[in-house]
Amino acid sequence: ICVSQQVVLIVIQPINQHQFKTVSESQSDYFAKLKKLIEETYLANGNKSITLMSHSLGCPYSLIFLNKQPNAWKDKYIFQWITLSGKWRVC
Repeated sequence: ICVSQQVVLIVIQPINQHQFKTVSESQSDYFAKLKKLIEETYLANGNKSITLMSHSLGCPYSLIFLNKQPNAWKDKYIFQWITLSGKWRVC
């Protein structure tokens, strides 16, 4: 987590293809921890919404996470989502 005066970045690291295919077993635990981290970061940064940044296979995984959240939650906690070199086609 990088905290600045204007924005907070939470970087979701890429996962390898094998992990992506078997990730559903631990997905709920990871998503619960990520949601808590985002909410805690929001509070620690003076109630400012965060910039979520994803890379590689972390991009579709982040999309799954975001699709599971209610719009009101995303409106409150997520300022923007930046994807870098996303792997949108997973074999």
